Amino acid sequence: MRGCGSACLAFALIVLFSALPSAASSGQTADEATPYYTNKDIEKYAAPADSKPADSKAEPPAKTAVSQKEASERKKTDKEQEYWCRKASAARKTLEKRQDRISEIEKEIAEKKDAGASGAKAGRSLQRSLDKATREYHRAEKDFAEIGDEAHRKGIPPGWLRCQFE
Repeated sequence: MRGCGSACLAFALIVLFSALPSAASSGQTADEATPYYTNKDIEKYAAPADSKPADSKAEPPAKTAVSQKEASERKKTDKEQEYWCRKASAARKTLEKRQDRISEIEKEIAEKKDAGASGAKAGRSLQRSLDKATREYHRAEKDFAEIGDEAHRKGIPPGWLRCQFE
């Protein structure tokens, strides 16, 4: 043990500090653990307002000119939301119907080709139906886009066209 001096002292300090619990270095003792709460604690500290019956007879607030104005503006907004929702929904539904019709005709054409039918007259008829359905689809697509443009010009939120209200 001769000649150990400062190296032994440094080793002893390292061993001593590594043996101390980490809670002591953070200022907590083993008794001061993070508290855990259960549903019983929540029930124990529930606010008195939480326990009021829903059908309590509270006096309705007196209607003022301001609240009546707000109510009428809200009613107007609700009607406007409903109008844009219905308008966009109808256009979207038409667009989907046109797309479904195109899919049906394309399926018929594929079935005719798979069956090996070489009926030129039937093929031309189906092709004309497909062309007509495609034109109707593009027209419905244009109508839907015009509804979106009109709503944008009037400052209507895009969510109203998707029937997404606050």
